[in-house]
Amino acid sequence: MKESIIVLFFFSFGVLGGRLDLLPADWLGLVHEASNLAVYAMLAAVGMSLGFDSRAWRILRDLKGWVVLVPLMIIVGTYLIFISGSVLLCRVLQKNKRYYYQKNHFISVSSMAYRMKRNGAGLASVCILATMVLVMLSSTTCLYFGTEDALRTRYPQDLSIELRFTKDEGGANEENIRIARGMVESVIEQDKLDVQEQFDTRSAWFSGLLTGNSFERADRSTLMDYERAVDMVILPLEDYTRMTGESLTLGPGEAYFCCPRVAYTQSELHIGELSYQIKGQLPDFGGFGADSANITTTFYLVVPDFDAAIDALQTQDTRYPVVVAWQYSFDSGSPDKEQIVFLTDMLAAFAENKDGLAYASYTVESLAFNRDDFQGTYGSLFFLAILLSIVFLAAAVLILYYKQISEGYEDQARFEIMQRVGMTKTDIRKSINSQLLLVFFLPLLFAGLHLGFAFPFVHKMLVLFNLTNLKLLIGTTVITFAVYAVFYAIVYRVTSNSYYAIVAGAKEDAA
Repeated sequence: MKESIIVLFFFSFGVLGGRLDLLPADWLGLVHEASNLAVYAMLAAVGMSLGFDSRAWRILRDLKGWVVLVPLMIIVGTYLIFISGSVLLCRVLQKNKRYYYQKNHFISVSSMAYRMKRNGAGLASVCILATMVLVMLSSTTCLYFGTEDALRTRYPQDLSIELRFTKDEGGANEENIRIARGMVESVIEQDKLDVQEQFDTRSAWFSGLLTGNSFERADRSTLMDYERAVDMVILPLEDYTRMTGESLTLGPGEAYFCCPRVAYTQSELHIGELSYQIKGQLPDFGGFGADSANITTTFYLVVPDFDAAIDALQTQDTRYPVVVAWQYSFDSGSPDKEQIVFLTDMLAAFAENKDGLAYASYTVESLAFNRDDFQGTYGSLFFLAILLSIVFLAAAVLILYYKQISEGYEDQARFEIMQRVGMTKTDIRKSINSQLLLVFFLPLLFAGLHLGFAFPFVHKMLVLFNLTNLKLLIGTTVITFAVYAVFYAIVYRVTSNSYYAIVAGAKEDAA
């Protein structure tokens, strides 16, 4: 938030300075070049921040080539609809005698009928520009106002420690877990943090494809079928019951599952040679924040025989890895500065590793430490979206306004004749409104349709940014469209008045 306010302050200061001519005229060229460089630098910074997100980059890299053709096909289809479909619409209106032979519709429809082929490309351009504005503003507005939601989704607890093990380090055995937990608790006591909502569990992670009740292991980098791609996380029953306080029992070959995004309706689950009877579904228990940014579904399986399951999985198919880990996360209720101190101390403790803890890798994360990065990235995207939206919106308005104004001058003589044969100014006004209403709001209607079809894709893309608040996205999308429609209506009214002034002025000038 702070960064966005600073950016907005300097932007407003620049606008005010430009209006008041605070700088010498010979400096304007230099200022123009500096502003271009600033925009380029901001774009580069945002791109770098996105590039550092390995998950997002990997998903975008693995997208099928034909996905790139989708927006191109949408643009081509939009142009074809407006060029051909608008002419067809005028012909349909002409065949509707009850509508066509009204004095306020007759002139407007007949005028549009021979102009639509020429106007179709312009209207399609306006529709595409409007769609870009709506998609950019709705998504970035959602990101900006949902920063805390995204931050809390990515980091369910204030502080998180994760250790990953391999067979060479002895795996997540009791001795390793005891040493790791002791190191963490020692730093907690040293920094005098209050542990709340503790999340302490072992887990095993691997990926594959889920078809019905059969799970086929595979390398994550090769998974292209995102409808069936699943990240499987196995948890021990004893750790789950200790964390949640729930009294659950499982027999051999039984399991509970948890899947926040989709419902699993099968009674069994087969993972190679392993088979489990699904006893029930558990509520979302959080804790695995990194899984929230995955576009693929994460499937949590609670089993009674964790060690035996891991041994079976590790010997099943050695081509595909099984990541065994221990995660310890908690809320502290402490100020951000104290949480960052704990992060620093914890990293130092693992670096020294005086207790001889064996692990393959470790990760220490802090919600407070990453808050500025989230706010900076999302605020920058929001600001860029506003700038680009202003450019696209100005282009759309200018296309519509000047096209209609030029047609107004073309229609002067025609409306002058209509006035001489008895057409009143009220009839002229109604005819102009009827014509401009169709020309103006047809692109807006199709832009709304484009936005509706793009909504699922936008939602999936925002998941990559850890934003899963669907209600917030729906709300920002509806509000963005409503505000845009109001602005559009204002432009329509201004254009209608200008058009009328040109046409009505023809008779006054002649007189």
